[in-house]
This record gives sequence, C-alpha cells and structure tokens, in this order.
Amino acid sequence: QAAASGIDGLISIGQYAPDVLRAARQAGMPGGCLAQLAAGEIADMLLDCWLEPGAVVLVKGSRAMRMETIVEQIRDLAASRIVPETPVRHAA
Repeated sequence: QAAASGIDGLISIGQYAPDVLRAARQAGMPGGCLAQLAAGEIADMLLDCWLEPGAVVLVKGSRAMRMETIVEQIRDLAASRIVPETPVRHAA
C-alpha cells in the first residue's frame, strides 16, 4: 500500500519492520527511500535529509510504540528550520 500511494519515503520501526520494508521493496519502492529503525529510536539525520519544507508526514503506530515521541522530534526538527521571512527590498 505504501508503494502504491506514491509516498516519498518509509521509515519502519519495530518487530515487523523488515516485513514492511520487504513488501514495499517488492511493490516497487526504491531501497534509497526505505529505512528501518529500532523501537523508539529516531534518526534525526535521516529525517533531516528526507524532510523538505511543506512535507507531509504520517506517523502510524500504536501507543505502546510511543509514536508520540517521534511526532515531537519531527515537530522540533520542523521548528528548527523555520526562518523568519525577510521583506524583499527593491533597488530604486
């Protein structure tokens, strides 16, 4: 389903992560946009490389997996990227 949806990247966490990634790869997702992490671990560098301004992120998982911590880390990363708009000045 992930491959068919046209998403740009998939990070899988937990005991079924290898199965999820194998199925995504078999369905046509390129290996370069797939990542597996240990339970509770989040790779800031990976997210930093993958997330672009305006990106939409779906975090799906159980409360037992504490996915809210991943959501917080993504929010912190996004907040650190916000740059105040600078007014454009035109030369006379």
